[in-house]
Amino acid sequence: MNTESDTPRTDAQSFRYYNDATGNRDEYVKARFARQLERELNNVTSERNNLNASLTAAISSSNARHFESMEHEAKSKQLERELNDAMAALRNLTDEIGRHEGASMMHPRLTRAIAAANRLTNEKKEQQKTIGT
Repeated sequence: MNTESDTPRTDAQSFRYYNDATGNRDEYVKARFARQLERELNNVTSERNNLNASLTAAISSSNARHFESMEHEAKSKQLERELNDAMAALRNLTDEIGRHEGASMMHPRLTRAIAAANRLTNEKKEQQKTIGT
């Protein structure tokens, strides 16, 4: 038989009284002890409520950061698509100019624009690698 109690402190402080009039065995604890238990319960309940509030705030903050991260990622992908589209358009234009002016007669400003676009593409890829790690 298991004799362990889930209220050992109360058990230690209780005293039994046999009521001759009713034939019942009653158990009592002193009011001072009961008040102490109630104060401790109130303190623990307050701590739990504070921890729950802190946890809720932390989860909300984490969710907000996650949402911002997802939003940043979506914007980054959109910019990458736009940059890729611009690069494709620039290559098409370069091909068209090359066909009209001869393959080796590309305009110097167009050559610099293509080089700048390639640098931007490479920088974007490096930035994504850095963000991804």
